[in-house]
Amino acid sequence: MKLVLVFLTAGLGLLSAGDYSGYYGGRYKGLWLEVSSEAAPPGGVAQVRITLTEPKPIIRTKLYLEFDEQVVDQIMSVGAYSENVEATGIAVRKGNVLIVEAASPTGNLGKMPWYPIFSISVKLRAGLPAGTTTLFSVGANSEFYQPDGTPWTIESNKAGTVAVDGSLSIDDVFPGGGTIQPGEFVKITGSGFTPQSQVVAYSAPGLTNYATDALRVQYVSSNELRVSAENAFSLDLRYLEVINPDQSEKRFYTSLSGIDTSPSLFDNLSAAKPLFAPRAFDSATLALAAAGSDSGAFQGVALQNPSQDAIAVRLELAGPDGLGLAASNATLLPREQLLKDMEEIFPGLTVPAGATLRIQPSAPVRIMGIAGDRNAGTIQPVIPSSPASN
Repeated sequence: MKLVLVFLTAGLGLLSAGDYSGYYGGRYKGLWLEVSSEAAPPGGVAQVRITLTEPKPIIRTKLYLEFDEQVVDQIMSVGAYSENVEATGIAVRKGNVLIVEAASPTGNLGKMPWYPIFSISVKLRAGLPAGTTTLFSVGANSEFYQPDGTPWTIESNKAGTVAVDGSLSIDDVFPGGGTIQPGEFVKITGSGFTPQSQVVAYSAPGLTNYATDALRVQYVSSNELRVSAENAFSLDLRYLEVINPDQSEKRFYTSLSGIDTSPSLFDNLSAAKPLFAPRAFDSATLALAAAGSDSGAFQGVALQNPSQDAIAVRLELAGPDGLGLAASNATLLPREQLLKDMEEIFPGLTVPAGATLRIQPSAPVRIMGIAGDRNAGTIQPVIPSSPASN
């Protein structure tokens, strides 16, 4: 049975892109955070969202999310959303706490009204009885910074809940971003789908709609729907809703989660999830800092192939004088991602002060630097320097 997938703005077409002047400088001086309350069947995925009551520009954040491990089994994916789709980050789970470090160089994180700043997809444990409910909250030690570096004051911090309920669940949308070409399809996985399920996709408020003609939805099973189109369309800054005949519905905000076929040998990186901005780079450069022999400081790089074709990537280490010191090659399969420490890319090589890493892919890839301290257990995203191409 064919169903129509309609792309709409979220019923708020009065705002042009970036025109949010009527929503700034309003009632609140600080941040008012709110975590959504979500539900999913046992073993299903609930997508928790963090929003601001009033849009505020955020350039950097360190977010601590607390949850109950007796209810939450896995963190499946994390998404960060900024007005000009440039926010990047890294998420690491430590027991019942998810630590998310994210940055938006232009301070556009948090500037879109009615759109979350983060989404966290959590898989519930199988076998939980219906009605099981637990809190999902932002820790009081979370940090948010204004574009001038001043910390935001958190004036309100409303926790959400995750409940075991219902039969409908959206577990994943793959791919979670980028442009879908003619002949490709978007796979929606979960549970509780029917041949009569409807799917609607919405854009972030104020953004221009993409082409919607000749879009098709195919029912595969109660666990899978597929969406395809005759014309290319984008999934960036979109959320999907699956609506069943009994009027039950689920919403899912797309985010980019790649396939890691070769996890890092370092525990701090193998447990990390990179949050890529939905932009691809023709080339990029990362500034590197030298680490002392007794230091726990580390640096790395994260790459993701957004296309349906394999991409060759050349990584070149250059000294402060610009001369090449070493090179390494990698091949990324379609939708594959790579997250590696510099020691894994250039084994046995000491990175000098003032060195740079040049990344030259055969086709555009998503790129993000990683830096942190193993001793302190910290890890942060590093924005590459290079024009991006979509």
